[in-house]
Amino acid sequence: MKLATLVAKIAERTGTSKRQARAMLDVLSEQVTEALQAQESVRLPGLGTFKASWRAERTIRGVRNARKIHVPGAWVARFKGAAELKRALAEPAGDDHTEARRVARTLVSDLTLYGGGPPLGLSAEMAPEEVQRRCAVHYGSLWADALGSFGRRLPDEAARSGEFLGAAAHELLCARRS
Repeated sequence: MKLATLVAKIAERTGTSKRQARAMLDVLSEQVTEALQAQESVRLPGLGTFKASWRAERTIRGVRNARKIHVPGAWVARFKGAAELKRALAEPAGDDHTEARRVARTLVSDLTLYGGGPPLGLSAEMAPEEVQRRCAVHYGSLWADALGSFGRRLPDEAARSGEFLGAAAHELLCARRS
Protein backbone atom coordinates (compact mmCIF):
# COMPACT_ATOMS: atom_id res chain seq x y z
CA MET A 1 0.00 0.00 0.00
CA LYS A 2 1.30 3.42 -0.90
CA LEU A 3 1.43 6.31 1.54
CA ALA A 4 -1.36 8.22 -0.23
CA THR A 5 -3.68 5.23 0.03
CA LEU A 6 -2.88 4.75 3.71
CA VAL A 7 -3.47 8.45 4.41
CA ALA A 8 -6.81 8.34 2.57
CA LYS A 9 -7.94 5.27 4.53
CA ILE A 10 -6.95 6.81 7.87
CA ALA A 11 -8.75 10.04 6.98
CA GLU A 12 -11.89 8.14 6.00
CA ARG A 13 -11.92 5.91 9.11
CA THR A 14 -11.21 8.75 11.56
CA GLY A 15 -13.37 11.40 9.92
CA THR A 16 -10.44 13.77 9.54
CA SER A 17 -8.94 15.45 6.53
CA LYS A 18 -6.13 13.86 4.53
CA ARG A 19 -3.82 16.64 5.71
CA GLN A 20 -4.57 15.81 9.36
CA ALA A 21 -4.16 12.07 8.73
CA ARG A 22 -0.80 12.68 7.07
CA ALA A 23 0.26 14.83 10.04
CA MET A 24 -0.70 11.98 12.41
CA LEU A 25 1.37 9.52 10.42
CA ASP A 26 4.33 11.92 10.37
CA VAL A 27 4.15 12.35 14.16
CA LEU A 28 3.96 8.58 14.66
CA SER A 29 6.98 8.08 12.43
CA GLU A 30 8.97 10.80 14.23
CA GLN A 31 8.11 9.39 17.66
CA VAL A 32 9.05 5.83 16.70
CA THR A 33 12.32 7.07 15.19
CA GLU A 34 13.19 9.11 18.29
CA ALA A 35 12.43 6.16 20.58
CA LEU A 36 14.58 3.81 18.50
CA GLN A 37 17.43 6.33 18.46
CA ALA A 38 17.27 6.26 22.28
CA GLN A 39 17.32 2.42 22.11
CA GLU A 40 13.79 2.20 23.49
CA SER A 41 11.25 -0.24 22.12
CA VAL A 42 7.84 0.92 20.86
CA ARG A 43 4.95 -1.47 21.42
CA LEU A 44 1.80 -0.96 19.38
CA PRO A 45 -0.82 -3.42 20.72
CA GLY A 46 -2.36 -5.51 17.98
CA LEU A 47 0.37 -4.53 15.51
CA GLY A 48 3.74 -5.34 17.02
CA THR A 49 6.92 -4.01 18.58
CA PHE A 50 9.65 -1.89 17.05
CA LYS A 51 13.05 -2.33 18.67
CA ALA A 52 16.56 -0.99 18.06
CA SER A 53 19.12 -3.76 17.91
CA TRP A 54 22.89 -3.85 17.38
CA ARG A 55 24.01 -5.87 14.38
CA ALA A 56 27.60 -6.94 14.97
CA GLU A 57 30.31 -6.37 12.40
CA ARG A 58 30.79 -9.22 10.00
CA THR A 59 32.59 -10.34 6.89
CA ILE A 60 30.62 -11.26 3.80
CA ARG A 61 31.56 -12.47 0.34
CA GLY A 62 30.95 -10.24 -2.66
CA VAL A 63 28.46 -11.63 -5.18
CA ARG A 64 30.42 -10.68 -8.29
CA ASN A 65 33.97 -11.57 -7.34
CA ALA A 66 33.67 -13.59 -4.10
CA ARG A 67 36.06 -11.20 -2.33
CA LYS A 68 35.71 -10.75 1.40
CA ILE A 69 33.97 -7.52 2.37
CA HIS A 70 34.02 -6.08 5.88
CA VAL A 71 30.64 -4.75 7.05
CA PRO A 72 30.88 -2.62 10.20
CA GLY A 73 28.43 -3.04 13.06
CA ALA A 74 25.36 -0.83 13.06
CA TRP A 75 22.14 -0.11 14.91
CA VAL A 76 19.15 -1.43 12.96
CA ALA A 77 15.40 -1.28 13.46
CA ARG A 78 13.63 -4.58 14.01
CA PHE A 79 9.92 -5.29 14.00
CA LYS A 80 8.18 -8.26 15.59
CA GLY A 81 4.52 -8.69 14.72
CA ALA A 82 1.98 -9.11 17.51
CA ALA A 83 0.03 -12.33 17.88
CA GLU A 84 -3.11 -10.60 16.56
CA LEU A 85 -1.27 -9.54 13.41
CA LYS A 86 0.11 -13.04 12.89
CA ARG A 87 -3.37 -14.54 13.25
CA ALA A 88 -4.84 -12.02 10.83
CA LEU A 89 -2.18 -12.83 8.23
CA ALA A 90 -2.81 -16.56 8.61
CA GLU A 91 -6.49 -16.13 7.69
CA PRO A 92 -7.47 -15.50 4.07
CA ALA A 93 -8.41 -11.87 3.44
CA GLY A 94 -11.72 -11.17 1.78
CA ASP A 95 -12.66 -14.29 -0.16
CA ASP A 96 -10.93 -17.57 -0.79
CA HIS A 97 -10.21 -16.89 -4.47
CA THR A 98 -7.12 -14.73 -3.95
CA GLU A 99 -4.75 -17.48 -5.07
CA ALA A 100 -6.91 -18.28 -8.10
CA ARG A 101 -6.80 -14.64 -9.20
CA ARG A 102 -3.02 -14.50 -8.69
CA VAL A 103 -2.45 -17.65 -10.76
CA ALA A 104 -4.79 -16.40 -13.50
CA ARG A 105 -2.99 -13.03 -13.70
CA THR A 106 0.37 -14.80 -13.93
CA LEU A 107 -0.83 -17.09 -16.73
CA VAL A 108 -2.35 -14.20 -18.71
CA SER A 109 0.85 -12.16 -18.29
CA ASP A 110 2.86 -15.12 -19.60
CA LEU A 111 0.49 -15.51 -22.55
CA THR A 112 0.89 -11.88 -23.59
CA LEU A 113 4.65 -12.11 -23.20
CA TYR A 114 5.22 -15.38 -25.05
CA GLY A 115 2.10 -15.59 -27.20
CA GLY A 116 2.65 -12.58 -29.44
CA GLY A 117 1.04 -9.82 -27.40
CA PRO A 118 -2.60 -9.15 -26.56
CA PRO A 119 -5.46 -9.74 -29.02
CA LEU A 120 -6.42 -6.73 -31.11
CA GLY A 121 -9.65 -4.84 -30.55
CA LEU A 122 -9.99 -5.25 -26.80
CA SER A 123 -11.68 -2.49 -24.84
CA ALA A 124 -12.58 -1.87 -21.22
CA GLU A 125 -16.29 -1.89 -22.15
CA MET A 126 -16.13 -5.57 -23.18
CA ALA A 127 -17.47 -8.21 -20.82
CA PRO A 128 -14.87 -10.62 -19.40
CA GLU A 129 -16.60 -13.47 -21.27
CA GLU A 130 -16.00 -11.70 -24.61
CA VAL A 131 -12.37 -11.03 -23.68
CA GLN A 132 -12.01 -14.70 -22.78
CA ARG A 133 -13.49 -15.76 -26.17
CA ARG A 134 -11.15 -13.43 -28.09
CA CYS A 135 -8.13 -14.65 -26.11
CA ALA A 136 -9.07 -18.28 -26.84
CA VAL A 137 -9.20 -17.50 -30.57
CA HIS A 138 -6.04 -15.37 -30.56
CA TYR A 139 -3.84 -17.67 -28.45
CA GLY A 140 -5.33 -20.98 -29.63
CA SER A 141 -3.59 -23.97 -28.06
CA LEU A 142 -1.66 -21.69 -25.67
CA TRP A 143 -4.97 -20.65 -24.12
CA ALA A 144 -5.95 -24.30 -23.73
CA ASP A 145 -2.56 -24.98 -22.13
CA ALA A 146 -3.13 -22.09 -19.72
CA LEU A 147 -6.54 -23.51 -18.75
CA GLY A 148 -4.92 -26.90 -18.12
CA SER A 149 -2.11 -25.35 -16.12
CA PHE A 150 -4.63 -23.45 -14.00
CA GLY A 151 -6.53 -26.67 -13.30
CA ARG A 152 -3.35 -28.51 -12.28
CA ARG A 153 -2.26 -25.71 -9.93
CA LEU A 154 -5.67 -25.25 -8.35
CA PRO A 155 -7.72 -28.44 -8.78
CA ASP A 156 -10.55 -27.13 -6.57
CA GLU A 157 -11.06 -24.17 -8.93
CA ALA A 158 -10.52 -26.09 -12.22
CA ALA A 159 -14.19 -25.90 -13.20
CA ARG A 160 -14.00 -22.09 -13.11
CA SER A 161 -10.59 -21.75 -14.82
CA GLY A 162 -12.03 -20.00 -17.88
CA GLU A 163 -13.90 -17.53 -15.70
CA PHE A 164 -10.77 -16.63 -13.70
CA LEU A 165 -8.57 -16.38 -16.80
CA GLY A 166 -11.18 -14.27 -18.59
CA ALA A 167 -11.43 -11.89 -15.64
CA ALA A 168 -7.64 -11.66 -15.41
CA ALA A 169 -7.35 -11.00 -19.14
CA HIS A 170 -10.01 -8.29 -18.86
CA GLU A 171 -8.20 -6.70 -15.93
CA LEU A 172 -4.70 -6.88 -17.40
CA LEU A 173 -5.34 -6.34 -21.10
CA CYS A 174 -8.36 -4.03 -21.20
CA ALA A 175 -7.64 -1.82 -18.20
CA ARG A 176 -4.25 -0.87 -19.67
CA ARG A 177 -5.84 0.36 -22.87
CA SER A 178 -8.51 2.58 -21.29
